[in-house]
Amino acid sequence: MSYFNSEQIDHMNSLSEMPAETKCWCGWYALGKCPNGCPTDKTCKDKMATACPECGSTKGLPHLPLYHRIRCSKIKETE
Repeated sequence: MSYFNSEQIDHMNSLSEMPAETKCWCGWYALGKCPNGCPTDKTCKDKMATACPECGSTKGLPHLPLYHRIRCSKIKETE
């Protein structure tokens, strides 16, 4: 059983084929086409570059702080 319908699956499959530098910050739309308020000058590749190497957390938006997942040793560095 899938939690997604066929249109959603098709959309996710098409996104997986797009290079990260052509997607918006959140990764759900093409760069410049995002209705979620992603900056048009920052890409999904930029977001992935902010990822914590330990827990994988990324910034919600470029101007927001990075919040680490529970049990990440880096969490103490940002408090």
